[in-house]
Amino acid sequence: ELCPKNTFTISGAADINGCKDCPNGGHSQPGSGYCENCLTGTYFDEDDNECYACPQGKFSDTGANKIENCQPCDDGFISNNLFGAGFCSPCAAGFFANPAQTACLPCSPGTISGIAAKNCEACEKGKFAFGFNNTGCKFCDDKDVLKGSTTSSTSSTSASSCVCEQGEFESDSTGTCEAVSEGVKSSVGGMKVKTLDLELGFWRTSSSSTEVLPCLNPKHCKGGTDTSDLCAEGYTGPLCAVCASGYAATGSGNSLQCNVCTGDAQT
Repeated sequence: ELCPKNTFTISGAADINGCKDCPNGGHSQPGSGYCENCLTGTYFDEDDNECYACPQGKFSDTGANKIENCQPCDDGFISNNLFGAGFCSPCAAGFFANPAQTACLPCSPGTISGIAAKNCEACEKGKFAFGFNNTGCKFCDDKDVLKGSTTSSTSSTSASSCVCEQGEFESDSTGTCEAVSEGVKSSVGGMKVKTLDLELGFWRTSSSSTEVLPCLNPKHCKGGTDTSDLCAEGYTGPLCAVCASGYAATGSGNSLQCNVCTGDAQT
């Protein structure tokens, strides 16, 4: 009985138990006394009696005796040699292997990777990564960005995503996050000097001022971020302590009441 394909015997085997498998992925015809090997990165096609390149995304370090024995690349590694690969190459840091494992693709902004990555990882909250193929995320809480700041979510893509947390604002004078003063809402995050959100009953002179003052009558000041519209209807001026045009005053100070003028009294 002849030794089957992909086996061999040197001196002739008395039975099939004396046939040896071809080593290192070699191939042979039935009854062969020796084995042949395809080149590294290729496999043997029995029907065509030819060696062909292993598909991209796979490799053969010694030559395979069939296409099924071309090995897939490990995660984070690729092969794309049209003539067949004897090994797979790792993707560089900042890149990741595509699903077919035929190309290394750059990590998108807000994500990073190390060497031989299958996927890119999102930057954690409080960090960001600008542009493509990043290998590390930068901290928001840095003197070169905005000391004391963080981000509202993961995968942030630029320093502009770094904002002060609730109860703090970005100081123009120090370039850091500082605690808000009395009269500024402590439940709001991401505030700058010009966007300070005032509570009911407080007032400030302009959007560049950090001095927040209590109104003489809390009901006169409606708060908010628009410094041109901090006063309740009918009130105006510093601390909203003056009646607007078309309103008549009764009382003064915290007892001031501004009422719509009617009849001949309206100016």
